[in-house]
Amino acid sequence: MPEAPASRLRHWRVYWHPAAVRERTARWFRVRLDNLDLFDEHATKEDLKNPLFLAGGGAYFYLVLVWISGVLLILYYIPTVSEAWDSIRRIQAEVPFGWLIRGVHKYGADAFIILVTVRIFRMLFRGEYKRPGELSWIIAILLLLFGMYSGLTGYLLIWNQRALWATKVFATFPTYLDDIPYLGLMRSGVMTAQLLLGGAGIGPATITRFYMLHYTFSLVLLLLTELHFYKRRYPEQGKPWVKVSRMNLSWSAILIYSAMVVVVSAMLPAVMGGRADPEVTPVPVLSDWYFLALYQMFKEMKPVPAVIGTMAIPLIAVLMPWFDSGRERSAGKRPLFVLIGVMACIYWIVFSWLIILDYVNILKDPYIWYMSMIVALLVGYVWQYRPKREPKPFWGISALGLWVVIGLFVYVFCLEGLLRTNALTLPHAGVCGPIADWLTVKVQAIGAWSAGHLYFGPWPQDIVAERVVYNIAVLIPVLPALFGVYWHFRSLPYSAWVGTAVASVIYFFVFSFAILSAKAMPDLELAAVIGHRLGWAWPGWAMTMFIGGGVGWLVGWRRAASAAAATAQPELARAPAP
Repeated sequence: MPEAPASRLRHWRVYWHPAAVRERTARWFRVRLDNLDLFDEHATKEDLKNPLFLAGGGAYFYLVLVWISGVLLILYYIPTVSEAWDSIRRIQAEVPFGWLIRGVHKYGADAFIILVTVRIFRMLFRGEYKRPGELSWIIAILLLLFGMYSGLTGYLLIWNQRALWATKVFATFPTYLDDIPYLGLMRSGVMTAQLLLGGAGIGPATITRFYMLHYTFSLVLLLLTELHFYKRRYPEQGKPWVKVSRMNLSWSAILIYSAMVVVVSAMLPAVMGGRADPEVTPVPVLSDWYFLALYQMFKEMKPVPAVIGTMAIPLIAVLMPWFDSGRERSAGKRPLFVLIGVMACIYWIVFSWLIILDYVNILKDPYIWYMSMIVALLVGYVWQYRPKREPKPFWGISALGLWVVIGLFVYVFCLEGLLRTNALTLPHAGVCGPIADWLTVKVQAIGAWSAGHLYFGPWPQDIVAERVVYNIAVLIPVLPALFGVYWHFRSLPYSAWVGTAVASVIYFFVFSFAILSAKAMPDLELAAVIGHRLGWAWPGWAMTMFIGGGVGWLVGWRRAASAAAATAQPELARAPAP
């Protein structure tokens, strides 16, 4: 018998009662804290046979080296605009073994970021972030952010030309928060930038604040780390004795790690660079290596979406255990999340090299990156989430038709943008002339209506020109189509899923080849077609997925019919003669 509505309501009230919520939350944190693992200190001897499990202990080892060398550098460093660069030069050239101290501090910090990144990818591919490892995963992400932002604050302390201008670029990032609807009314972006810089620009207050932040980051992490190990070493009354090692490494591994940082410091001494000069802009403006991919992303995207993406990436990473909530930990059975990790690694490496090569084309490159991301997610989804039962063919056909609606909305969105910017002109003569004129008027009217009626708030008009609010306005009629996408995959047979994914992969490679070949084949005028009519890519992709899904559905239907006929023939042979 199904549960009565009154009983379900009573169960819901009990479940969400504040006392019950507090009890579940406390129990959740208690279990995760008991299994908390900061630097692989709980790794067993079997685990340590895998080199990837040396990343946690190695990260802590390098962190200790950075703390010790940082304390020694404090004795000689002078945090002022006039003396900072000279004090670093004296440390490098005059202080006994100063070059080694600074090299250990610089390359030890780089090694810490590398090993924390390796550990994060290991946890992702092995499913270590699953219950009860969610808190360990979140702290691993925070450790990476700590290392990167600690490096950012320490980067300026050299007060050389490259560090000054890299900091200027980063100081502009928070200001774009003011261009986000509603959030910009609080002027939080400008206030954040001024709070970090100590004023409207980089000056004496900036280096003082960065020096304080650099020192504070290390001090807070040291206190939290020691508190964690203290709790592990001296447990509460009634709990079993747990003794863990701060540095879960063998002596041979410690010697190898030490030799690596010393040899690199001797062979590649930490560079000084020229003294900072606010009047001369270096070309290109580059930060330290771990921020290069972020610099390239800001070149590939508009500033506001890039800032939103910068905040969204760590948030998505933190929420990964709740996205991948199944019990399976094997990488082969979690292809969607393995592909996410592989794409993140590829993007990081490729974007870093692109900005080093000073290559960017905002008219065509973002389409390749967006498509590759969506194709990877689509392939991983189809690969991992095979439907438990085959739906009825009628519903599959009806859901497949929703791709026509999606293509129409995307077509109107792209066509309006091209017509408004005069990047595309429809023919006004011949048989199609009246139809083209009518279509132009209607599409431009739709764009004008959405810009005039769906535009809220007293923001500058240039935001509309940047299509921030306009993109939000266009998403409103597209939401039903997005629900259609969901129902499309929910109701189609698995063969149509595969057909859609295969068609997307083919379209991505063909379109990417056309873009990359545009400069190599100017006689074909591909550059003009791609440069001025890129908007046609998205409707074309929707139609390609529609066709691929239809072909996949037909192939699956034919196979199912053949299998049914083959099964029926032996039964007919065994049937008695009339």
